[in-house]
Amino acid sequence: EKNGTFDSMNKKEVAILRHEMTKLQRNLSGIADMVNPPGALLVIDVNREAIAVAEANKLNIPVIAIVDTNCDPDPIDFVIPGNDDAIRAIQLVASSAVTTINNALREYKKAIAARERERAEAEAKAKAEAAARKAAADAAKAREASSQTTEEKTSESGEKNDTAKPQSRPVKKPTRKAPAQKKEFKKEEKPEAEKEQPAGTEKPEKETSAIDNQQ
Repeated sequence: EKNGTFDSMNKKEVAILRHEMTKLQRNLSGIADMVNPPGALLVIDVNREAIAVAEANKLNIPVIAIVDTNCDPDPIDFVIPGNDDAIRAIQLVASSAVTTINNALREYKKAIAARERERAEAEAKAKAEAAARKAAADAAKAREASSQTTEEKTSESGEKNDTAKPQSRPVKKPTRKAPAQKKEFKKEEKPEAEKEQPAGTEKPEKETSAIDNQQ
């Protein structure tokens, strides 16, 4: 129809193709844009939808179906016994299934949102801790660099002071002299002749000295 091929066809052929197109849109439009397989399949008439049930069994999709007395419950995972011909029964089952699915979907969205918040909080906390660790490491490096510079400055100033001061001469400590040994004078022993000479025979020294002066 978009390419203009219907213009070159008969009305009957165009009607047949349009009928098939509407049928495909009615049956398959729900899964045309589906990315992932459905989580479950709800079937009302198992005998009429036998192909859908078989495909769901092949793809391991759980099947929920209203099973009447003329249906086989073996391919059905979750059986709902009931009359699949009564409109009120079908409306009741479908409405309850819709409300349950909507509630579950809301709860799932809440859980996903809470999980996303927790993940965002954890990421923010991890980033803050990483920034704090980085700041602490930078501060420690800065302190180390400042201490090194102060040590270098103090060493340079000490070297300058050492070069500026005159070299002091070593002070000689006075050495103590050993105490001089006292000489022991021994009395000269007079000869035995002098010792034996009587006291009257000795000449006085003063007289001899006066005689010598007169001469």
